[in-house]
Amino acid sequence: KNVSGQEFTCLPPIDPSYFDQNRNILKSVLSKMFKMAKNKFNGKSCNEADFTDLWKSFERVYKTLEYVDGAKKECYTLEALNESSDASDLRDQMQKLISSFLKAIGENDNILVLLIDDLDMNVSFAAEMMEQIRKFLMVDNLIILVSANLEQLQSEMREYYSKEFQNVVKNSDLNIDIDDLAAKYLLKMFPPKRRIELDDNKKNLLQTALILEDSSRKDSKERFKKYNGDNRNSLQKVLLTMLWDKTRLLFIPKKDQLHPLIPTTMRELFQFIAVLVDMEEVEEPMNGNLFINQENYEKIKKNLAIFNSYFLNIWVSHHVSEDEKQLILNMPQDIEEVNKYLIQAINKVGNKYKEEKICYE
Repeated sequence: KNVSGQEFTCLPPIDPSYFDQNRNILKSVLSKMFKMAKNKFNGKSCNEADFTDLWKSFERVYKTLEYVDGAKKECYTLEALNESSDASDLRDQMQKLISSFLKAIGENDNILVLLIDDLDMNVSFAAEMMEQIRKFLMVDNLIILVSANLEQLQSEMREYYSKEFQNVVKNSDLNIDIDDLAAKYLLKMFPPKRRIELDDNKKNLLQTALILEDSSRKDSKERFKKYNGDNRNSLQKVLLTMLWDKTRLLFIPKKDQLHPLIPTTMRELFQFIAVLVDMEEVEEPMNGNLFINQENYEKIKKNLAIFNSYFLNIWVSHHVSEDEKQLILNMPQDIEEVNKYLIQAINKVGNKYKEEKICYE
């Protein structure tokens, strides 16, 4: 309501999946603002005072950010003290920079909009990114739109707090509820009244047809004929059938449910389809025995290795907790040891659940 009737200036969307120790949200915001301003002024007349004020604001914020990122002085000098003071005022500096930016590009009365796509995708730095947003980007003339899976973010915050408090928990009798800390942090970052919940699209995906085509190949129609059928094959049926044909791994979904293996986001779905399509084609055996043909056997082994890599490096990272991930990654290769390992793991999970239930009651 406070901004109804306002005009908005949108920065290009930010993809956090590329962030690491050297590249973060603040630097990305600054670079996008700088590029937009540079394109605006390139070869065009402008107000000299506004132009000068903007570049000075950029310079000051960037210098402060470098200090915050770790370029701290080892000696106690007035310069170091001044930089430390500037660092604590970085949020105010960002607000002034945004005002100078909007004024310089001729959109003084507008509000700047920052779009952050899939904040949860960068598992290693999600917590750090949220802290940067909370500390430095919560300013009056900036609206931040974030898309994220909150369950995934909560898992990432749990992991972050577990690492932060591991020594405290080991060396004291303090009872720290990591789950509660993670839930409260997200409640503070994303209050329920400021969320726009998106419908779960699993039901829609069950009713979605998938038609496979490859314009780069002449045999495209023949290649995908059995999967496209009468052009009404469901997405799930096509993908699970293709996986069976190329790996002989059989995944059976429950009735009217989407199998957990099927991705529910567009990016992951494209990735999964690409993995399956790029696998080698396996010929159907004439006598029913797939593995008599040595060539087929080698192709399936190769396809299984590709699927194994996808499953461990992509699917597991996005769908299970850290404990469950370690359980999968530590699975023994010796087939005789697998059952024993799984039974022990199930027993461990069961005991943990029983302990939690007893404590709750």
